[in-house]
Amino acid sequence: MGKNKYENFVFSVMICFLMVLGMTLYNALLHSAGDVDLISTLASVKFVAIFLVAFTIDWFVVAPLVKTIVAKLTNEATPLIKKVVLISGLMVLFMCASMSFIATLI
Repeated sequence: MGKNKYENFVFSVMICFLMVLGMTLYNALLHSAGDVDLISTLASVKFVAIFLVAFTIDWFVVAPLVKTIVAKLTNEATPLIKKVVLISGLMVLFMCASMSFIATLI
């Protein structure tokens, strides 16, 4: 979680990349009975498309929603660790729900 837009952008790209990579490898492992080629998985059009969808949802929908909720639930006296845990938990909750919804549509 960065202190400016650029740091937030880089953080979001890294987190979305790792999230989509984990989901893609997990699904490939389930469907291929243990034989997963990492390079072909990363180079697939499906991986890039899902990454772009995940990043778009994260950047334009989930992150602003989470920031609004956290701003309403906390004040300046709230300890930083509580804010970080609240932001992280809500991001995971909303991203998991939204990506599961998108996956059912695909």
